[in-house]
Amino acid sequence: MLNEEPFIEFVMKQAEKNGKIFIIDSGEGNDYIDTDTGWYVEDLSGWYINTNDKNTLLKAIENGTAYNDFSDSYVFPNGQNQTKEILRSYSENIEPAKDYFAQLK
Repeated sequence: MLNEEPFIEFVMKQAEKNGKIFIIDSGEGNDYIDTDTGWYVEDLSGWYINTNDKNTLLKAIENGTAYNDFSDSYVFPNGQNQTKEILRSYSENIEPAKDYFAQLK
């Protein structure tokens, strides 16, 4: 297991199945303990990118430009209180946050 948290491991594996990588930025709340798996689950936001873009993103994070340079790849859970749906298939229930970041400029 790559992570100590099974839910985060699940999210990473879902991204990998789609030929992507998910770099977590933060937890967005709506957390609970899933009764079926026993996992701690929380809505996550971050960058959902092609695997070959990982080093470029990490450098942008280090330089403080990731939110601008990778805004098209930044994702949020699609709606509130959808953690059960996210648990079922996380990568199908996230949406780009480009418009959100445009409002912050």
